[in-house]
Amino acid sequence: MVLIDLDGLIAAGVSAPELWERLVEVAVRNRASDIHLAWQVDGLHLAYRLDGQLSPQGRITPADESNRLVNHVLVMAALDVGERRRPQAGRA
Repeated sequence: MVLIDLDGLIAAGVSAPELWERLVEVAVRNRASDIHLAWQVDGLHLAYRLDGQLSPQGRITPADESNRLVNHVLVMAALDVGERRRPQAGRA
C-alpha cells in the first residue's frame, strides 16, 4: 500500500525540510512506528513500519534530492553529515 506520492512531491520541487515534514505527517497519520531511508543503486528507498511490517513507499531520485533529504535528517539527528560508509543511529 503506497501512502505518499514521492514523484509528485519531487516534481513539485518541495524543499528537503518540507519533504521531511510530509513524510513524518504521513507516518503519524498512519501510525507508523519507523521511517526507513535506505540507499540503493537506483536511489533512496523509503519505507514505513506499519503493524510490525516494512511497507515500501518508493524511491527518491535524482541523487541531489535524496542527498538533501538525508543531510537534513542527519543534521536534525545531530549525526555526522560526512560519514557515509558506516551506519549511524540517531533520533530526531
